[in-house]
Amino acid sequence: MKYLYNALIQVFQCLLPFLGLFLNRLKTFYQERKKNKPAFEKFISTNKKPVIWVHVASLGEYEQVVPVVRRFKEHFNDHTFLISFFSD
Repeated sequence: MKYLYNALIQVFQCLLPFLGLFLNRLKTFYQERKKNKPAFEKFISTNKKPVIWVHVASLGEYEQVVPVVRRFKEHFNDHTFLISFFSD
């Protein structure tokens, strides 16, 4: 299942610039992803602890996930949590 997921992600990444020509939201998503990728990679590579990255699609989902992450922190206190969201 992991290999199928990774393969589909690769296909989506290849199609994303093309799809952005027709769908403005995907164009914005692609541009923001490209702009922020180096900062995320730097954060993950320089962090001493394992990183648990939680991505949500809206501010409302962010507000819902914060209490969940707080509970996870109680059990995974040796990890760093990164919460991100994208909403155009």
